Amino acid sequence: MTTICTTAQQRSAIGGKGSLEVSFVHGQSVVTSCYATDPLKLLVPKRDNRAAWAYVSSYGGGMVGGDAIELDVQVNNNAIAVLGTQASTKIYKDQTGRGCKQLIRARVADQATLVAVPDPVTCYRAAAFDQTQSIYLQGDASLVLVDWVTSGRRDAGEIWEFSQYRSSIEIYLDEQLQLLDTILLNSKDGALTAEYRLGRFHCLATVILAGPKMIEFGETITAELKKEEPTKRGQLIESMSPFDHGFVLRILGETTEMTSNRLKLRLGFLKTLLDETPWDRKW
Repeated sequence: MTTICTTAQQRSAIGGKGSLEVSFVHGQSVVTSCYATDPLKLLVPKRDNRAAWAYVSSYGGGMVGGDAIELDVQVNNNAIAVLGTQASTKIYKDQTGRGCKQLIRARVADQATLVAVPDPVTCYRAAAFDQTQSIYLQGDASLVLVDWVTSGRRDAGEIWEFSQYRSSIEIYLDEQLQLLDTILLNSKDGALTAEYRLGRFHCLATVILAGPKMIEFGETITAELKKEEPTKRGQLIESMSPFDHGFVLRILGETTEMTSNRLKLRLGFLKTLLDETPWDRKW
């Protein structure tokens, strides 16, 4: 079984395109195909556990105006795939007027599991980012998907000063749409730091749990949230909403660290599925 990863030396005029396939072979999940063109990079480390791991990265450490990335992921029957990033995805100032676009399409076969846990997106001043993630689950496939964004480079005084951030998540089960969730943060609609918008908060996370393997974990998180007493002007706000075959968890934190710590707490169950959590070797 071979793993093939290729990259172009210069940013492609047609944008970065990539594909990743994970299969269950001889009792373990392995990457059986991997391809990427610049500015997209796919890194596939060897891990001695039940999942196959891959990390999305880019040349230059982020995306510049005009970049367009398309990534197709296939997780075959019974396989477990973990898709992460090397670090926070940086969206640099848009000097082209075209913004940055990212499209991720994933097909997860029956009895397979996809765990997509990237680091947060950080948009610089005047940056524009548009992302769509379309996940197609088949049969008893399961999914954990994390999608989160920070207020920007706080140390540089950039707090929610990007021009636009749009992230859309589509979840399908046997080709039928189950969930469409879109977050649009546009500076043209008013200052994002306004109290009626994001105010004092600096990190917003959305977590999708879907499929039979996630029902118990989603119910546990829901029960935990019901026990917690809401506090006035709390530093962290959480909500959980069910949908057919899954749950949507939202976390809004005054700092990225607070949000990250709560994510790790809520998703601690991943250790039982993966033998380790996605954060064990990162920090």
